[in-house]
Amino acid sequence: MSRCVARRATKKVSSARFYSIVHDVPRVAASLSQSHPPPQPQSQSVFEQAVNATGPRNNWTKEEISQIHQTPLMELAFAAGTVHRRFHKPSAVQLCTLMNIKTGGCTEDCSYCAQSSRYKTNLQATRLSAVDSVIEAAKVAKANGSNRFCMGAAWRDMRGRTRGMKNIVEMVKGVRALGMEACVTLGMLDKQQARELKEAGLTAYNHNLDTSREHYPNVITTRSYDERLQTLENVREAGIHVCSGGILGLGETPATDHVGLIHTLATLPAHPESFPVNKLVPIKGTPMFGQEPVKLEDMVRCIATARLVMPRTIIRIAAGRVTMPESEQMLCFMAGANAIFTGEKMLTTDCNGWEQDKDMFERWGLSPMQTEASKLVEVAEEPKFEASSFAHLKSDGVVAQKGAERLAVFLDRPGFPWKKLILGFSLGQYVLEGLLSLRQYKVLQKTKPPKTLEDEISQDVFDQSQAYGRAKAKFGFISGLYSQIQNVLFIQYDVLPKLWSLTGLLLARYFPSRFSGEISHSVLFFLTFNVISQILSLPPSYYSTFVLEEKFGFNKQTIKLWITDMLKGQALMVALGTPLLSAFLKIIQVTGTRFFYYLWLFGIVVQLFAITIYPIFILPLFNKLSPLEPGELKSGVEALAQRLKFPLKSLYVIDGSKRSAHSNAYFFGLPWKKHIVIYDTLIEKSEPQEVVAVLGHELGHWSLSHTTKLFAIAQFHMFYIFALFSVFIDNNSLYSSFGFHDSHPIIIGFILFSDALAPMDAVVKLLMNVLSRKFEFEADAFATKLGYEKELARSLIKLQVQNLSTMDADWMYASYHYSHPILAERLAALGWKSSKSSAANGKVVELDEKVADAGVVKASQREL
Repeated sequence: MSRCVARRATKKVSSARFYSIVHDVPRVAASLSQSHPPPQPQSQSVFEQAVNATGPRNNWTKEEISQIHQTPLMELAFAAGTVHRRFHKPSAVQLCTLMNIKTGGCTEDCSYCAQSSRYKTNLQATRLSAVDSVIEAAKVAKANGSNRFCMGAAWRDMRGRTRGMKNIVEMVKGVRALGMEACVTLGMLDKQQARELKEAGLTAYNHNLDTSREHYPNVITTRSYDERLQTLENVREAGIHVCSGGILGLGETPATDHVGLIHTLATLPAHPESFPVNKLVPIKGTPMFGQEPVKLEDMVRCIATARLVMPRTIIRIAAGRVTMPESEQMLCFMAGANAIFTGEKMLTTDCNGWEQDKDMFERWGLSPMQTEASKLVEVAEEPKFEASSFAHLKSDGVVAQKGAERLAVFLDRPGFPWKKLILGFSLGQYVLEGLLSLRQYKVLQKTKPPKTLEDEISQDVFDQSQAYGRAKAKFGFISGLYSQIQNVLFIQYDVLPKLWSLTGLLLARYFPSRFSGEISHSVLFFLTFNVISQILSLPPSYYSTFVLEEKFGFNKQTIKLWITDMLKGQALMVALGTPLLSAFLKIIQVTGTRFFYYLWLFGIVVQLFAITIYPIFILPLFNKLSPLEPGELKSGVEALAQRLKFPLKSLYVIDGSKRSAHSNAYFFGLPWKKHIVIYDTLIEKSEPQEVVAVLGHELGHWSLSHTTKLFAIAQFHMFYIFALFSVFIDNNSLYSSFGFHDSHPIIIGFILFSDALAPMDAVVKLLMNVLSRKFEFEADAFATKLGYEKELARSLIKLQVQNLSTMDADWMYASYHYSHPILAERLAALGWKSSKSSAANGKVVELDEKVADAGVVKASQREL
């Protein structure tokens, strides 16, 4: 770095274009990145010190700049011209061309801008230009003498625009390959995005402050002044030249606001490489339409002051030059301006054409500035955080990482039919599940119970069970068709991009500017999408609860309770979903390409946190927990826990009958402190020893480490999901297939990725069912070894009857849908032998009003 500075310091100031003043790297000592002139005699005024300066300084006070600005105009302009000759070749003017690569649709409220979606300016929004068309435009600009090609996109920021960034990187590379300097203006940038542009070879990044900090709120409210300064800092730290200036004629007071703008830029760690001075072009439909034109005196005074305060900075006459006669432009050049925009258009406004400027240059003896090949700052690479626990993952995962990169390239081919593929997956899954349901429906039409259950289940119970099963199967087919139609319509008519655009518009219009950005947009999209999904689910939910379940005696809910539960669920979604989704997105944004490691750790923490807070804060919102009263049941459960060394902290009864006749029993908590919850319906319909037998089965899962194994498998599954998502997160063809051509929101990518993963999920589900069924057999055997064989068998039979569960199942249907063996399989594994003598009329259980009003044990964490 020091060699680079020393080498450039030897060049003649009259013939060199100085880049040393745009090193813009805070890590470098101030003496290297920004020189300070030697102390001047005390007798010299501030103005005289500026005129006689041998180098730039960045410790100006606003009062000093104000004194310079108030100097009589002729003397000020002459002095600025003198300084300009000392630091620049006076006849050299840089020619720049600015192309609008993405027009309109911006959510900002910049009151001068025709590209804001908030104003009616008859400007049609467009998508990001194709890379090839931009390179062709750059070739035309070069052929006409421009040596800097600038590209502007009407965006607030680059968050979620992964595909757009990729295309812009290619544009920058293409422009640089032509031997031209490349500049872009894309709104706000974060550090990572700035580094990406630096790696692509970007020469400069334009991000105007527009006006002084004091006047800024009168012009823009959707982006703060400090946010603009942060972008300049991110650009500077990446080693990209900073291009930042202002717009004159925004209703400001020149004596204070022009001084304030110059002061802000002149006191940055390093002066900007270029300072664009724009003359407001009032656009009909914008709030600034009708503003008084800026006076020539104010424009010349601003340019001259900037030249004296920032002597090495290039000062560019930008927008509005087309309205200025050549004589006015010459005054600006004489006062220190040495760059212009040229070409037929400058963003959305007219610009002086190349031929017109060539003629002007010839008449006034000007020549295009010869710029050296872009020698950007050699920035010391910022240390990257890498957790020591992940060090081995980095070394061992190189091959996997390369494989993932190749897979990403293969899946991101232009024209890859993602929409058709995902639609095909969805339809294929629906057809598969429909065929399996038809196979199961044939089983539900049987009139006799399986031989294993002939002595256990009465014909009446079996008939009711079959009727209940058929009713659920019909309802499942219709509700599945209803969901499938929704899914097809959502995909076919691009509902996701339309909803994304709508929520973006709502965010811009009705929320403060601090809520702008991808995270806030994603949260609003997620909550809106969730509300829509909830509304669409109302018909099947209502029918299931108040028709189907009511018919078979299971429903205990009222309409009021049903609605209240939904509202509570939505409130929880806002309260918990908002911070969790925000954290999810933030982790991906700040941790780079290996975000999945950090996301995985975050997921583990969230799960442990949920285990802790669920019984304390969430469960009480829906149910009431009461301590289990002393008695035979409590003594039996405590004795079982003590026998197994289960860390039982408390025993609760939950009012499950508040909503349903179905029962429930489960345990929760941290490894060293567990709680058992038993539904009141289970206690009411079972003998104490039968409840203890059920808990013996459940604690068998704990004792055999099934819960630990499943938790570990879940973590592995979560890691592989997040790691695989890293392959899809930047998939341009996936986003484009679903209508996201310009922006690539992370949340949308994850939704589409989840849809694409459907076939793999089906395979994982099948494998998990196999493992789960194995664990169920083992837990049954564990309870049997505890001496609860008869009690467990009776419990299983009772629960089967009380729930009217399916007595038999097609093997293919069961393999795909059932995580638990059917009753006949479990009784056979237990070696159960019925005792007719203990049964009434040769049957263990008859269906009567009491049984019909009973429920099923279906654990929230594990189904019994």
